[in-house]
Amino acid sequence: PSSSSPVEIRTHSSLRPTTVFCMASSTAFLLLLVAALHVCCCRGQGGHAGTGVAAIYSLGDSITDTGNLVKEAPPGAFETIKHLPYGLTFGRPTGRCSDGLLMIDFLAQDMGLPFLNPYLAMNRSFDHGANFAVAGATAMDPADQFNGRFSMPFTANSLKLQLRWFKDFMKSTFNTDEEIRKRLQSSLVLVGEIGGNDYNFALFGNKNVSEVEKLIPAVVQTIIDATKVPSQVF
Repeated sequence: PSSSSPVEIRTHSSLRPTTVFCMASSTAFLLLLVAALHVCCCRGQGGHAGTGVAAIYSLGDSITDTGNLVKEAPPGAFETIKHLPYGLTFGRPTGRCSDGLLMIDFLAQDMGLPFLNPYLAMNRSFDHGANFAVAGATAMDPADQFNGRFSMPFTANSLKLQLRWFKDFMKSTFNTDEEIRKRLQSSLVLVGEIGGNDYNFALFGNKNVSEVEKLIPAVVQTIIDATKVPSQVF
């Protein structure tokens, strides 16, 4: 749906329904389409499992977060997703906002790669990529939304912060920019799904639809700019 009307969804029969605003469904579909095209184009070029993809680096929100929110949240926060049935498919809670696999998990499986560990996890392997996505994250920095005049209800995380994590991670993992560029040439970098929370939080903050619509150009431009960062920085 393209409207901001709330809908009720269930990811498992034992999960309580969650009300969400379906304002970014087309973005998620485009992400899947682009990723699918990437996989098709890469097959047969060598590399891991014949896909040519050695690693995945992911930025986004709850659609792709594999555990960063529960790592950065204060004790006692977001207790619901720390317990079953969340993570039921894995036999334990993982920090995913789901009882099963996320879109990023299916992509990793199809490419013959392990599931991505969250960037904030300790003592985990990042040999085949890292996940910087955080549930509740926005595309725009919170300070840039309505001049910072309303608070973010879940997290102050944004694409700006995730890009900084990404750059810090690559700089600390590889010795030179040339090594980073070589790794990125055989990697899939996903930016999104993200942007829906920019509108959701504004609506939750009692902004009217006309005010929220004014965010759209800046949100879209922020995402476009983020996709250019890997090639510009390294």
